[in-house]
Amino acid sequence: MAIQSPPSIDDFEGLRARSKGAVDTAVDYLIRIDNLLVRMGELLYVMQPFQSGRLAIDFNLHRGQTKPFIRVYRKLRAGKGKWTSTNVSHLGLTKRVKRSRDFEPNHKLMLVLCERITQLFVLRAHMLERLRVLIYGATKTLLHRDDELQELEALVGGMLERVEMKFEGQIEVE
Repeated sequence: MAIQSPPSIDDFEGLRARSKGAVDTAVDYLIRIDNLLVRMGELLYVMQPFQSGRLAIDFNLHRGQTKPFIRVYRKLRAGKGKWTSTNVSHLGLTKRVKRSRDFEPNHKLMLVLCERITQLFVLRAHMLERLRVLIYGATKTLLHRDDELQELEALVGGMLERVEMKFEGQIEVE
């Protein structure tokens, strides 16, 4: 029976580098999506008149993370120049595009833009879910397996000590 050499530290360092690279790539992807959403928000601002029913993309803090939200703005009747907004889903966003007289010139462009915004929200959600599953899976696995690994380390350490004591002076165990 041949003694096999264990994996070298370099093998694991390569794995670590590939893993970090994959996470960095995913985060860069999310940053690109958020930058595109900001630019599309600027387009929404320019393409719509200042009337009730305007759509906008805002980034707000939600559960400790900054997330994009679609907002529909409505002008208040009671106050001069006061607006209120409500968060809406990115799904069915094209149905929220106004078609009234003032909104009509850019209606078709707004429909295309809203379809792309919906696609970006979906891509962002998918990438965040993949990262969440990776992080959650790795941390939970480590938490659950750490006790088992410590027991095995103690068992193997104890067995090696007993073998060394039994054969002390006869065999060198490294």
